Amino acid sequence: MPLSCTNPSGFRFFTIMAMIAALVLSLAKTLVDKVPEPPMLRFCMINVLGFFLFVVSIVVGRQVTEPKHQWYNNAFSVSGIVLIIFSSQVEVDGDIHSSFLPAFYAIELLTVILLAKKMRLQPESWTELTTMN
Repeated sequence: MPLSCTNPSGFRFFTIMAMIAALVLSLAKTLVDKVPEPPMLRFCMINVLGFFLFVVSIVVGRQVTEPKHQWYNNAFSVSGIVLIIFSSQVEVDGDIHSSFLPAFYAIELLTVILLAKKMRLQPESWTELTTMN
């Protein structure tokens, strides 16, 4: 039986996924609070950590087939997304903000697009099943 949010076991794994994401965000915030004051450094640390978590979870998720492990992997994907959103809330002032951040986001966007191009949509065994029908 697949672990979807509509059955009790699936919902339990969904709540675990949400809790892992919240704890990763809290851990990242406490680590970044220890960093000295320049806001750009804080922004970069949060953003790079979120991007790293997202990319690693996508790459690792290619080999994950068990539904329970997919939920755990999704927790780190969601954590990465939340950290990137959280990094945009860090106040960064000055001219570097207007010139550096668009380039920073463009590089991240291109990396995600290149990574997405290499992903397949469904396992090959499912492809065989659909061609037989």
